[in-house]
Amino acid sequence: MKNLKTSVIKIAIVAVVLSTTLDSCKKDEVITPNSTTEIKDSVSINTLKEFMSKTGGIPVESIGYNETTEQFTWRGKDQISKTDLVYAYKQSQLK
Repeated sequence: MKNLKTSVIKIAIVAVVLSTTLDSCKKDEVITPNSTTEIKDSVSINTLKEFMSKTGGIPVESIGYNETTEQFTWRGKDQISKTDLVYAYKQSQLK
């Protein structure tokens, strides 16, 4: 009977320690708001077209932008999303 009580107490202690540990991990997680809109709006379309022209070696006049799909186009085909191009542009500015 004493061994049973000891086992139950050990299991209870392990359960409390695990739940405390798991709960504290959740508190440490940092959830940041999605700032994709801020990032996308921080660079003008013309700047992005110029950047795409330089990196792709294509004339800036041949690059289009579809506002509905937020895709940059070349020769009538979607090439890259605004989000991805802004990210690439921002990364190039860090160097």
